[in-house]
Amino acid sequence: MKLHRSQFLGYAAGDVANNLTFSMVSAFLLIYYTDVAGISAATAGTLFLIVRVWGGVTDLIAGRRADATSTRWGKFRPYVLFGSVPLMLLLVALFSIPSGLSDDAKVLWAFVSYALFSLVYSFVNIPYGSLSAAMTQEPGERAKLSTARMVSASLTILAIAVVVSPQIAGDGDLQHSLTITTLAFAVIGVAMYFWCFATSRETVQRDVADVSLRDTVAMMRHNRPLVLL
Repeated sequence: MKLHRSQFLGYAAGDVANNLTFSMVSAFLLIYYTDVAGISAATAGTLFLIVRVWGGVTDLIAGRRADATSTRWGKFRPYVLFGSVPLMLLLVALFSIPSGLSDDAKVLWAFVSYALFSLVYSFVNIPYGSLSAAMTQEPGERAKLSTARMVSASLTILAIAVVVSPQIAGDGDLQHSLTITTLAFAVIGVAMYFWCFATSRETVQRDVADVSLRDTVAMMRHNRPLVLL
């Protein structure tokens, strides 16, 4: 099935939204924790380690849940639509730790908000990544979708660096600045996800076998590259 230009642009918009969250967090969250929120580097590093491991679990859960989903909108599009607002609100929460909290409360806020962010991101990003295979079976069209996604991701990462890096370098009230920036990103991100949802169509239907969690774990144990990783 041949896709329209609007579908390529809409699908690319989804990864703009993804990177407004993921790249922002990857590039600046550790700096925010240590330099603005006042969390020690050791504590922040431990928090990152725990949440990254947790992210591997949430990816597995999200993939299994999306495979089992069946709605009038398809398997994957509902997650892009309904997960967009919670994800963007959590992005703002990550960079908005109240200054009046105690040190322990700040760490708790950081841990809970980051763990929830990782969970919701999995439930948006995994279905989004699977969406291209449901939009068309044409290898050339899928390649174009992948290219559109990569280009939009690269441009978004560049834009984040241009917008946020000067704030990190010289803003006197970095907390206020990052809160305003993430609020703006949240509005843009929700609009991009809605655009992606509105222009995509799941036209490729597949019957997915019902695989139990036990079967999944057993399969993973026999995957040598994954075990080594």
